Amino acid sequence: MELSAIITSLIKKPDGSALITFRVPAWQATYAAMEQLQKLQRFNLNLVIKRFRDKRSLNANALLWKCIGSLAEILNATPEEIYLKALNDYGQQVILAVVPEVEPALRAAFREVVPLGQHNINGRIMANFKCTVGSSKYDTAQMSRLLNGVIEDCKELGGFVPDERQIMTGLELWKRENASFAEETEMVTH
Repeated sequence: MELSAIITSLIKKPDGSALITFRVPAWQATYAAMEQLQKLQRFNLNLVIKRFRDKRSLNANALLWKCIGSLAEILNATPEEIYLKALNDYGQQVILAVVPEVEPALRAAFREVVPLGQHNINGRIMANFKCTVGSSKYDTAQMSRLLNGVIEDCKELGGFVPDERQIMTGLELWKRENASFAEETEMVTH
């Protein structure tokens, strides 16, 4: 795992050890990253600390999360909250009518599952769910739509806005890295 951080405190302990505290920006402190770090808490770690250098290109997913982190700071929300809102605003959803017993399988298959109520069809109780697909399952066109929507939100609110070159490069890198999900489609950018 690689993170960007700022050292916020250095304390030399009486026993000769040191306590170092880092602050990680919101766009990297995602739920998944925090969960991964929690799993590492009980282990000795090898750390490499070096001065941050902004990478010349980020893939579209990294650009998306950088924009989401920027919006989270502006809106005083978590990156996860902004991500879910973006998925609902610009992502892929489907409404399904299924037997209520399959809800756990839906929750395993989709990023977000929202119950919409139940109804009776031919004497059988059916449950309606709005299911949101996570961006890891997107093809290039879907990822482009999501990223462009979030970038428009950033423009409106004064958040981080990548330049056109970063967007095109990011989408191309994302397409190559996610070739199993990407379809041959034209990339759409603003």
